Amino acid sequence: MNPNLQQLQSVNSLSGLLFGELVLERSYKTLTQPVANLQTKQVVTANVARITEPAIITDLRSLREEERNTADPITIRAFSDAVALLEFVHLVLNDAPRALLAADSEGGIRIEWLRDNRTIRVVIPAAEEQPAYIYQRLGRESDIKQFSKSSVVQALRSVILAP
Repeated sequence: MNPNLQQLQSVNSLSGLLFGELVLERSYKTLTQPVANLQTKQVVTANVARITEPAIITDLRSLREEERNTADPITIRAFSDAVALLEFVHLVLNDAPRALLAADSEGGIRIEWLRDNRTIRVVIPAAEEQPAYIYQRLGRESDIKQFSKSSVVQALRSVILAP
């Protein structure tokens, strides 16, 4: 046996009490209000700045509403990809150039930025199996690139925002 355990005295907190003796009674008062009410009825204030939606996303929502009753309305996939792209562009490029929006005839979206003889066009198709792509044109030269949000920002910086 462990020698340290042998040195400990066993203490019985109830030793000395005989059966039938009264133990001190504790009195507990019930709360007049449930604890949840004490927490939820507290007034909490915070200064929150209202963030306004970028104008281009408001325009995209309007375009979706216009196209809602057509033969091929804008699909959820195309709309959500376009919103994610435009929010990313707005976040990275604080002063992003104004874009033109158009629905294609199959439920997809085309987003286009123009400056002089330069064009960046992002085509977001309706179906998941069809890949989105970036079409860029500089004067008479054109190129098609694979789509990603960062590649769109890079194309905007190098083509549209370049002096």
